[in-house]
Amino acid sequence: MTGYGEGCGQGGATGWLTHTDGLYFTVTVLSTVGFGDITAKIQAARLVVTGQMIADLVIFALAVKVIVGAVSRGRQQGDASSGQPARETRR
Repeated sequence: MTGYGEGCGQGGATGWLTHTDGLYFTVTVLSTVGFGDITAKIQAARLVVTGQMIADLVIFALAVKVIVGAVSRGRQQGDASSGQPARETRR
């Protein structure tokens, strides 16, 4: 048990929050998903939804990496074909 949930749920305070609840609420806020009308109510559902939110963030980050890499390679090829020396990049 991690803390008492003040104002959680429709009837006000609902009781003690578990570590799973804390993880679910933290990931929901940090992933900017937000709390809508449809939310996970039981521990198993909260774990599944938390995993899905984390997986979605990883997939999004990989997609951004692929796009940025493609743009970077395109700019380097453009510089090479125009006769200009390529810029040095440190990695």
